[in-house]
Amino acid sequence: MDADFVIQNGQIVTAQAVFQADLAVRDGKIAAVGSGLRGSQVYDAQGCLVLPGGVDVHVHPQMSYGSESTGDDWYSASRAAACGGTTTLIDFVEPLPDEPLLEALDRRLSLIAPQAYVDYSLHMTITSAHRRVLTQLAGVVERGVPSFKFYTTYSGFGLSDADLLKALEAVHEVNGLALVHAESDALVKWSTRKLRRAKRTAPRFFPLSRPPFAEVEAVQRVIFLAQAAAARLYLVHLTTAESLQAVQQAQSKGWQLFAETCPQYLLLDDSVYSAENPLEAAGYVCAPPLRPAVHPPALWQHIESGTIHTIGSDHCAFSLHRQKARGVEDFNLIPPGLPGVEARLSLIYTCGVCTGRISASRWVDLCCTQPARLFGLYPKKGCLQVGSDADIVIFDPRVSFRLAAQSTRPGFSLHEGVDYTPYEGWEVKGWPVTVFLRGAPIVAHRQPSSPHLLGVFLPRYFDGTPHAKEVVSI
Repeated sequence: MDADFVIQNGQIVTAQAVFQADLAVRDGKIAAVGSGLRGSQVYDAQGCLVLPGGVDVHVHPQMSYGSESTGDDWYSASRAAACGGTTTLIDFVEPLPDEPLLEALDRRLSLIAPQAYVDYSLHMTITSAHRRVLTQLAGVVERGVPSFKFYTTYSGFGLSDADLLKALEAVHEVNGLALVHAESDALVKWSTRKLRRAKRTAPRFFPLSRPPFAEVEAVQRVIFLAQAAAARLYLVHLTTAESLQAVQQAQSKGWQLFAETCPQYLLLDDSVYSAENPLEAAGYVCAPPLRPAVHPPALWQHIESGTIHTIGSDHCAFSLHRQKARGVEDFNLIPPGLPGVEARLSLIYTCGVCTGRISASRWVDLCCTQPARLFGLYPKKGCLQVGSDADIVIFDPRVSFRLAAQSTRPGFSLHEGVDYTPYEGWEVKGWPVTVFLRGAPIVAHRQPSSPHLLGVFLPRYFDGTPHAKEVVSI
């Protein structure tokens, strides 16, 4: 066949299997998977894994926070995502008070479009259950944004139970998917007041302000509210064993419930807040916080059992020395969030696949295929089927190096646009060496290689879109 290029000699990794095959690309699409394929150009993937581009459905690049923004912009975050093997990001629209939802959507699109190194889509954040807001959901869905984010905490964002129930019902009526950040606002405020009265506001006390039971209580409550409203529910960044037990129980009843966790909750624990340097501790402040060491092993068990469907980065990158440093004496002044979009794929490969916790196929399922399926991007994204976008990662498992925000070794620094990484000094085994976006090489030799910004907006629909053909062998 006449292909634009062929990737030869690699181990193809899909959510179902790992097998030796060549892969042909034509006009930005996967044209064939088989043996003896020929093309105008050949990429030799000998010794490497060939997998679909990562899909990260939970990122916050260039997010407003009070009077400022995160430390990175959309360009640096999306370029970092590409270098880490992620070719599709889903960001969040955060409407201003009383701003029409479609105006907020257009405002966010106009910010992203001239900066996007990879393809992107959006979730719509809903902070009010007023009828004038909920009646706009149908128009948002028509524009290709069928997922809606809700909070049960944060001043100006969190909804009461009654309002959340109305909002979930409205999401159900437009065939949408509800994403919920579930922490008990009452318990968070109560815990924080106690710490303030005791003058325990150093960063090491931060995890006590948002204790595990604040998440567990809210998760249990939100599950029942979603069931009452018949709404499909996606719980973001779950961190505790008890939360996942509640999810597992609901799933066993056949309820439409999906769970996400993040690398930081799988790989880090709350011991990092005890760092002697309060600035170092401030770098780990995120919401929910990192949990006691008993929880990460339980999360891995729920990944193995299938309770957890996806691993998102929740990339929310603030500068350590310029922004997080403001709260070294009062954690309430620390903007919450961690950078992590670039290392997501490699960290899960290193700590999941290489340790035997999960298979290579499960790794691809969690980081590529299931996110695409759940959010209306499959089979365009997240798989290596004939007809799918040629978003392809050549991942070399032989590459080994230590993660660093600013490495002393040329070419080994992360690209995330902030001055630190929570994984500083961590050794990873395996890293993307070449990445394609719709057939265009955007990363080569682990570095950004495209002089052009190729990312495009991906409208998503849950009522069915044309499917790619199954993989064919030639």
